[in-house]
Amino acid sequence: MIKNIFLTAFTFVILTIAGCDEVEKPYLRNDDGGGGGGTGSYTRKVLIEDFTGHKCVNCPEAHQVVDELQDEFGDDVVAIAIHAGSFAEPSSSGHYTADYRTAVGNELNNTFDVRFYPSGTINRKENATVYGSNTWKQEVRSIMGQEAIASIEVAPVYEEGTLLLGADVDVTFSEVPEGQVNVCVFVTESGIISAQKNNNESVGDVPDILDYEHKHMLRGSMNGTWGEPVSSEAIEVENTYTKNYTGFSIEDNWNPANMSIVAFIYDQTTQEVLQVEEVHVQ
Repeated sequence: MIKNIFLTAFTFVILTIAGCDEVEKPYLRNDDGGGGGGTGSYTRKVLIEDFTGHKCVNCPEAHQVVDELQDEFGDDVVAIAIHAGSFAEPSSSGHYTADYRTAVGNELNNTFDVRFYPSGTINRKENATVYGSNTWKQEVRSIMGQEAIASIEVAPVYEEGTLLLGADVDVTFSEVPEGQVNVCVFVTESGIISAQKNNNESVGDVPDILDYEHKHMLRGSMNGTWGEPVSSEAIEVENTYTKNYTGFSIEDNWNPANMSIVAFIYDQTTQEVLQVEEVHVQ
């Protein structure tokens, strides 16, 4: 017992000298916060593109996986729920008359050859491989702790009453990327109460959750499905590249208070997302 007390005291002294009081988790942010505004290394965030639909009975479980990952990793996990495919088609009557599909989402769905739902890309790695939701946690955790080659800062531009949304996006690189890098600026909305098919009683009512809260729903893009090059010239380290966007129309039944801007950069050749940032409109 005396030996154990001595070892405990010795460990406490060593940890105190080292300036820490717990074992550091590998996915915690570095000093600059990972989102931007500093120099040096940046924490790499993870983008989950969740292909879903309100008639997909297994999709609520996938949405729950996203919630759990965001509970675990906080703002380092960014999600976009893309309603596309047959399960997203609206009905002519009943609970599922809403149409949450977008031109951007349909193009992504077709280009990435999504064949089952729920499914999703994780930072579009492995040439935008689509993963089943049962592997999302494993794939996200495999990226956490990596350094990013760039940071992104997003400043929403919105005046109440105009129904027009814009954004100023700054991208700063800590190292030169290997290939051409594009920037995309998507708009999402949460807090949308609408029906959702479901077959898992632990998640909600079966077969329909009539007051389901849809989160991170893709509403559109400020610069197209594939974005545009960050720069037409060679990227320089610690040089900030600024993009300004205006004129994104907010529809009458959307709520700006629940909307976010998601900006991300990706390698044109490999499709892999190199960094992502999300900010709320209000």
